[in-house]
Amino acid sequence: NAAYREAYYSSKLEDRLFGIIDHLLDNDPFCDLVFTGHGFGGVLSIIASTRFSLIQQATRVSCHAFGTPKVGGWDLRHLVNSLSNLKMIRLENGLDPNVLQPECDKWQHVGHTLLMEESHSSQPTKTTTTPSKKASGSVNSAGPRVRAFRFDVNRPVTAFMVGGVVPLPSFTHVPASLMGNGKRDHELSSYVRVLEQFSRSSWVNRFVGETKGVVSRMDKEQRFVV
Repeated sequence: NAAYREAYYSSKLEDRLFGIIDHLLDNDPFCDLVFTGHGFGGVLSIIASTRFSLIQQATRVSCHAFGTPKVGGWDLRHLVNSLSNLKMIRLENGLDPNVLQPECDKWQHVGHTLLMEESHSSQPTKTTTTPSKKASGSVNSAGPRVRAFRFDVNRPVTAFMVGGVVPLPSFTHVPASLMGNGKRDHELSSYVRVLEQFSRSSWVNRFVGETKGVVSRMDKEQRFVV
């Protein structure tokens, strides 16, 4: 995206930021590095973490991006998802509309996705397909709910879920009555609130469609999703 590229490079953000990080890594070379941001800040964190992972391939890098739009196209998606030293996690809250933009196939999300819903969601509750058991890769109870999708495999068409199970095909089809909820769900305070609810509830430990309780790599090292 040209606008994101201009914002990232025109301010010389990378030079200043990477200089600080290099100094910190000189003092603690074995630390784990985490980039994070919300909305447009999340966009910058995705770009910065990807760039740093390419430059410092011996450093383990994570990025936790909250409520971010799609940053680039298929080439960026393939690049980010192929970096072995980068763990990219995007978090989407409820009906946050920001995560759907831009709405065309040339724009793609990167990394893994965590879909979160607050326990007191005001979304409609009428459903016809609610499973009798918890789906693999989800935490679903009276508390908040979170589902994890590895590289977006098996995820719904969009983040807009009526009753939590029926995917809507497009942002333009979202009922007007839910638009206010979307604006609320994009606010940083809403992300903080739903994450705080998980301090009293279970956190996801597997990806949807995978049967193991933890993420297993080819070398049999086991890690939690986040």
